[in-house]
Amino acid sequence: MAQHTRIAAKYAPALAEPTRVAIVAALDSGPRTATSLARKLGVSEPVIVRHARALETMGLVRQCDDAPRTYELLRVATAWPSTWEELPLPVRRSAAATTLTQLHATAAAALDAGGFDRGDMLLTRTNVAATAERWQAMSRTLHDTLERLDELGKHADAEAADGPREQATAVLMLFTASHSEGSGEHPVPHFGEGEARERTYELVEELDRLMIGLDESHWGRIAAVAEELRLIARAAENLGAASAAAEQSDHPNH
Repeated sequence: MAQHTRIAAKYAPALAEPTRVAIVAALDSGPRTATSLARKLGVSEPVIVRHARALETMGLVRQCDDAPRTYELLRVATAWPSTWEELPLPVRRSAAATTLTQLHATAAAALDAGGFDRGDMLLTRTNVAATAERWQAMSRTLHDTLERLDELGKHADAEAADGPREQATAVLMLFTASHSEGSGEHPVPHFGEGEARERTYELVEELDRLMIGLDESHWGRIAAVAEELRLIARAAENLGAASAAAEQSDHPNH
């Protein structure tokens, strides 16, 4: 069982790349060849090798065989609060979206295979009104739980196999949920149309620069730029809708 490790802030944006998240998830159940990973993820083998090399640099994956080329997972990266807070908001959202997409696919596959059939499985959601102090206490509780799970995994690996084993998956999440229960209306953005246009031009120019002499180190930043463009576009749509509604209220007969 691969243990969790605190990911360095300099690596966190690069790890948000979807293919790398998918490689880590695929290796969590055991070593796999580059050919097997390429087939599972629907990409070419050179793409797998390139991203695996980046994960090796982070100390998360290692190549354990040459013929055929095989990789194994050493550690699972975890962004503790100190690291997470250092990341730009678009990168945080991109990393979260990529991880959630992978989790959904994993859970759906497990459901189809009977992974939720055990009587002692756990599937629940808890809503809590949290002050700042309570939020920090809940965050610490989940981190302690994660470390305890790692300890249980170490013991399981050290024990002699005296019976069948299950490959268990535990998912821990803590996020603000007030937005999920309400009218569904999005908040009015804190910038005007001119600012949205200017920032969009800046991001498009940055994408052009990144695409010139493109290498693997650029993909994390490209993902972040794309996510920020999506957020600006969404906010601009809301701004336009709010402006139209305000104009209609000023001229009810039109």
